[in-house]
Amino acid sequence: MKKAIPNTVTLLNLSCGCIGIIFALSHKLEYAGYVIGIAAILDFLDGFLARILNAKSALGAQLDSFADAVSFGVLPGIILFQLLSISLGDYYTPFADRSITSILISMLGLLVPIFSVLRLAKFNLDDSQTYGFKGLPTPASAIFIGSLPVILSSYNFNFYYPLTGKILGATAKNLFWGRIKFFAVGTLQDTWFLVLVTLIISGLLVSSIPLLALKFKSKSWQDNKDKFIFLIIVLILITYTVLPYVFYIPKIPILDYLVIPIIILLYVVYSLLCPYFLDSKK
Repeated sequence: MKKAIPNTVTLLNLSCGCIGIIFALSHKLEYAGYVIGIAAILDFLDGFLARILNAKSALGAQLDSFADAVSFGVLPGIILFQLLSISLGDYYTPFADRSITSILISMLGLLVPIFSVLRLAKFNLDDSQTYGFKGLPTPASAIFIGSLPVILSSYNFNFYYPLTGKILGATAKNLFWGRIKFFAVGTLQDTWFLVLVTLIISGLLVSSIPLLALKFKSKSWQDNKDKFIFLIIVLILITYTVLPYVFYIPKIPILDYLVIPIIILLYVVYSLLCPYFLDSKK
């Protein structure tokens, strides 16, 4: 019975992936992004429950990989496919009527599921990633991708139509967007930015770059100072994001959901720099 508890949570993670795919294919990309967040929480919980209940099993490890392949591989790949289609102005164009070039560019988003599954397979065969990762973890890549439609939907416009040039400027003026929102919309609806995101994430997933794993060896600061410092930085960022809604501070840039990809980028940069200013092996 104990082993069934974390396995049930893992299957709920898989269910989230399936539900998210339905949303992504039903003009609800932002809901698909929210579902990735729920799946990430469930992915953390199944491992946490397996440890505290001493209910780790070979079956659970396999279920976890299969669930992650759907929730953090296939689902973000479909989201990227849809975002690329939007950026090309083909979202509402029937698939058969799209140009070959448009189809091929949109399908670049499907590189993410391919490299996510490859990463998961490599992880299962590597015993050296207990307290550190090699390459970008699939939940982190999925959260980054899933945050993009969530950010766009929070700006109160129909993001299924790409905004460029004068149309983007006029929309920004009518909706009183500041510079951050204007820049975010222009960037997140840019085809080549999305292609670059796809290629970088795909490469990071299967790279051998050592990245931080938030798995604590003990409760002591000395053993986990690299993780504690990162969590403190994240807490400061979240506080900064929430602060304008509690206290009015003139001219303070409001990040809102932009804080999510910023945290993922910070995670990668921090992991790369950490060995140079902290002895993270202790």
